[in-house]
Order: sequence, then C-alpha cells, then structure tokens
Amino acid sequence: MENTEVNLNEDQIIRQVSAPLYSSKGWMKFLGIMLILTGVFYGISIVGLLVAWIPIWQGILLISAANRLDASYHAGDKYSFLEAQTKIGSFFTISGVLMLIGMILTILFFAIAISSGFLVEYITNIEQQF
Repeated sequence: MENTEVNLNEDQIIRQVSAPLYSSKGWMKFLGIMLILTGVFYGISIVGLLVAWIPIWQGILLISAANRLDASYHAGDKYSFLEAQTKIGSFFTISGVLMLIGMILTILFFAIAISSGFLVEYITNIEQQF
C-alpha cells in the first residue's frame, strides 16, 4: 500500500511540475507548425534547400515536446516529462547557435562592407539623393 501512495504522490508532483509547460502546449504546437511551414517555403527555392531542414527540425522538436507534455501531465509520467524537457532544450540550443551564427555573419558583413568602402559609398549616395 505504501508503494502505491509513493507513486500517487510522484504522479501528482509530475502533474504540478509540468502544468506551466502543459498550459502553453498549444502555442508550442502552433510555433512548431509555423516553423515546419517556414521550412517548406524555404525548400521551394533552390538556395533555401540548404537551410530548410533547420526550421523543420525545430518544428518537429516543438510538436513532439508538446505531445510528450500532454502525456506527462495526464499520466503523471516522469519519463515523458524529461523527454519533453530534453526536446525543448534542444530547440533552444539550435535557436541559440543560429542566433550566434547570425550575429557573427552580420559583424563580418559590416566589417567587409566598411573595409571595402562599400558602406561609406552607399551612405554617401543616399545622402546625395536627398
């Protein structure tokens, strides 16, 4: 009997801990679907094929995490909850790496533009138009 009480308490704890993420599972699924659609639209263009898989992967991670959260909340399953957290962690890791790559490429672009004089010439042309 004592073992059943421990499991009940563990299930209740899992439900309580997963409740905040469970309440946002609809938004996670929405964002996941939008990311998949974005990846599909990227894939339509030839150049976009190189990066189309990234938003599709992120979308699948979010939808899968939302489904795991649903299972963990309703069944009190700690393994589903841990799997959902792992998928959400992967989503944020991918997003962070992409953000860093974007920042580095932006800095490189501006450094090349300034060193080549292109940016100064571009700004001068804009000023002359007005």
